[in-house]
Amino acid sequence: MRKNYGVKVWMYPMPVLIIAAYIDPLLPHIRTHGCDIVDVDWMVDFAKANQILSGVSAVSGNIDPVTSVLHSTPDCIQREVHRLLDATDATSIINGGCEIPKKTSPSVLHTMDQALWEYDYSKSSLN
Repeated sequence: MRKNYGVKVWMYPMPVLIIAAYIDPLLPHIRTHGCDIVDVDWMVDFAKANQILSGVSAVSGNIDPVTSVLHSTPDCIQREVHRLLDATDATSIINGGCEIPKKTSPSVLHTMDQALWEYDYSKSSLN
C-alpha cells in the first residue's frame, strides 16, 4: 500500500510543483519525477535537497517562518538568507519554508529582499 505524504502533483502541461513538509527521505524519488519546482519546508536540509535535485528541479524554501522571520531581526534574516544562498545553486528560490506569518514585520521582509540583492554572488557556487 502506498503512503500519502501530502504530496500533490498536477499533470502536464501545467508546471509541476511539489509542496510538502518533511520530505528528506523522499528526495531521491522526487528527483525521478522531473518536477519543475520542489518547495521544501524549513525542516528539510536545503543543501541536501539542492544536491539531490540539482539539474532536475529548482528547490524553493526554506527559511523557518516563525524563528527566522516572524521572531527575527534584520541581522538574523540577512544571515539566514546568505546561509541558504551559500548552500544552493543558480536554480534555487529563497523564500519562507512555509507561509510567512501575517504579523511579520515589514522591516524583516525588506531586509530579506535586500539580502538577496546584496549577496556577493561572485564568491559563491551560484555562478
